[in-house]
Amino acid sequence: MSSNEPPNYPRPEGEDGPTYPGQEPAPPGGQPPPAQPPGPPSPPGYGAPPPGYQPQPGAYGGGAQQNQKALWSMILGIVGLVCCGLVTAIPAIILGHMGKKEIDASGGAQSGRGMAQAGFIMGIIGTVLSIVGAIIYVAVIAAGISSGEFSGTEF
Repeated sequence: MSSNEPPNYPRPEGEDGPTYPGQEPAPPGGQPPPAQPPGPPSPPGYGAPPPGYQPQPGAYGGGAQQNQKALWSMILGIVGLVCCGLVTAIPAIILGHMGKKEIDASGGAQSGRGMAQAGFIMGIIGTVLSIVGAIIYVAVIAAGISSGEFSGTEF
């Protein structure tokens, strides 16, 4: 026995072990405590609808499905405006047009017409800006060559 352990004294009759605040003492004779009656049933999980609930069309969890062409049209339209020009702007126009046709033909089963329209418009703007930028670039190079600024071998 080490010096840090308490000595092992015999316990008085009917005492099975130490009790702590909030703990009921063990019943005499070493028998297990009586079984507790079952409590009320637990409520259903958070957000569970009541039995027989039918969500309204268009409500959260039961609405129209998102059209993927509309989503990609908008993404490609944004990228076409920011950095890639014609490479992504033209597909944005095509996908936006196709997405709008699919959404209209679905009869409300698909959503995303606004995204398809936004992608279509951004695709047109990106295409126009790319073409105007290319025209300005060619005009500046042509003006530089005609003024003698560039000799053709110096780059």
